[in-house]
Amino acid sequence: MKFSLKQKLAAAGLVTAVTLGGGLAAFAFWSQDSTGSGTASTGSQSGNHVTGSNAAGALSPSSSPQNLTASVTNASPHDEAVPTVTVSFTVTKDPNNQASGSCDNSNYVLSPANGVMTPADNTTLASGGSRSYSGVSINYVNSASVNQDACQGATVNLTYTAS
Repeated sequence: MKFSLKQKLAAAGLVTAVTLGGGLAAFAFWSQDSTGSGTASTGSQSGNHVTGSNAAGALSPSSSPQNLTASVTNASPHDEAVPTVTVSFTVTKDPNNQASGSCDNSNYVLSPANGVMTPADNTTLASGGSRSYSGVSINYVNSASVNQDACQGATVNLTYTAS
């Protein structure tokens, strides 16, 4: 069956009208503003557990630097990037020491000075896994021209921080 030019134009017009009408209907549907609400939450994670070592020996004007070590355990249920561990310290003078002068952080030094420890390796720390750290030492600053008796019996409090 052959269609005349008039029938072809009528069919094309009908298709165009249906298409435009459908498009307008879709446009009219989406032109309405509406509002809604919902919530989202952010999970939390257990922190890493850091254990640091004490200096192996006593610090004094004649002592050698004391190496410090730390261990980090991943308490998260997920694998984690290897954290940076930093050691810092504060000094508490022995209250029973009656020697004149002061004893404070300036009498001790970390090496390297920033206290950043080196991990055993930089691979991902698995859930429940541990990583050891080293590469920092602490030493007493020997000032031969100054009486340093005020530091006898002092406590050097070490703080290990994983971040």
